[in-house]
Amino acid sequence: MIGRRASLAAATACMLLLALAAAPKRQDSQLVLDEYVRAMASLAMPTASICNYSISQAGPVQIEQQHLLYRQGDLVRDSLLSSQGIPVRAKSIVIAHRADRYAIDRLAPTLHDYEVLFLSAHKVGANFEYRYQATALAPSSRFSITGFTIASGRFLPSAIAFTSSANGVRGHGAVLYHAVGQYWVPYEVYVTGSVHGKAANERIVWSNCRFPRSLPETTFRIPQPLPSATLPPI
Repeated sequence: MIGRRASLAAATACMLLLALAAAPKRQDSQLVLDEYVRAMASLAMPTASICNYSISQAGPVQIEQQHLLYRQGDLVRDSLLSSQGIPVRAKSIVIAHRADRYAIDRLAPTLHDYEVLFLSAHKVGANFEYRYQATALAPSSRFSITGFTIASGRFLPSAIAFTSSANGVRGHGAVLYHAVGQYWVPYEVYVTGSVHGKAANERIVWSNCRFPRSLPETTFRIPQPLPSATLPPI
């Protein structure tokens, strides 16, 4: 009996040691930044994407919309699916050149442009997240990143906080990112602020994203109406 108990105790101790060895460890904040720089330098970006997204605005203008967005580079096809909860009967399609302003390679702060100060680290699931304050070395009154959070594992930003101000619109918010396959993409952005002094907020959520290698050229052509049949006179 004593031998069996000793064996069980030894096995339990061994399992605990293995668990401790496998558990993620908090890393030095400067080493995390070094990993972040390396991760951004080797970042893979999709050449094409298809995503659903919803946009909600509250304030001087009330908006609730569902969209389907096709993108290849800066070329987009944006189809409105529903507005104010009502499906759109006649398709509203916009084809335009529009930069992806939330793409991680466009928005993520660089250490050349921002002074970074480590704030805190906390465990999220099996990993750690590291929060940093960011101060622009060349401040802009229109847009500036104020902070970001680096997720251990891939060492890419899971959140980027910002402030913006232009044409009577002021706000602050954050863009949230996660992994979809090999890509690191936004899944939500929220902004709280004011429009000409009136309180307002906005939220965009992306879902069901797919990343084909390319999209057909016809994707970015406005569908032409079918010719109406002309009957000969009777």
